[in-house]
Amino acid sequence: MSATLNLVLPDNINQKLEHIVAKHGTNKADFIIELLTHQFFDTEEADYDAWFREKVEAALHSTKPAIPHDEVVARVRHKLAARVQNAG
Repeated sequence: MSATLNLVLPDNINQKLEHIVAKHGTNKADFIIELLTHQFFDTEEADYDAWFREKVEAALHSTKPAIPHDEVVARVRHKLAARVQNAG
């Protein structure tokens, strides 16, 4: 799905944009989409990555006792079975 966006740019900004897209061999729409994607949407992934790395680092340095693998598997299987049962 896509949406149409009408954007009115001041002449000086439009001229700069035209120069940039010509230099990069693209068009205004693709350039703006790429800019928005890298500037805003990729930061969500970067924020998640940073959060995940912090959680892993904290877990690696945790003093809590480790949970044996078999127990983790049993817990996950139990939760999955409960979800399947509740869904049906």
